[in-house]
Amino acid sequence: MKNNLTGIMKQNYRNTPMNMSKQGTGAKRMRWKMLPNGLKTKDHKLWSIMDDHEVIGMLWVYIKSNNRDKQAFIYDIELDDNQQGKGYGKATMTRLEESVRAEGVSQIGLHVFAHNKRALALYQKMGYEAASYNMVKRI
Repeated sequence: MKNNLTGIMKQNYRNTPMNMSKQGTGAKRMRWKMLPNGLKTKDHKLWSIMDDHEVIGMLWVYIKSNNRDKQAFIYDIELDDNQQGKGYGKATMTRLEESVRAEGVSQIGLHVFAHNKRALALYQKMGYEAASYNMVKRI
């Protein structure tokens, strides 16, 4: 990973793994519904995660304002498989905190699947705590 992290996130989301096509999987269609105006959808921020000038992932964040405070929620963070475990996730999360804190955000939320041990460990190490649990029982 490059030492200069100022370019780790480039807003305006270009050429990243998240396909903006209306066609495709249910997840892609859901993304399109959540972004009715594409990259210009109000309160949504999308960044390319960069290593030097190469796009290696993406970050999608929603910022919600209410009468008391502003909160951010990470809808998606993706890194190329061959870039995982190199510190990009931590660097991206740190830059996100700096960016949204400057906008008056007081809390960042996210969802992580229980089987995603690597991401779960990163988030816990960075101070994220479980706010609730979704539980299932196979019958």
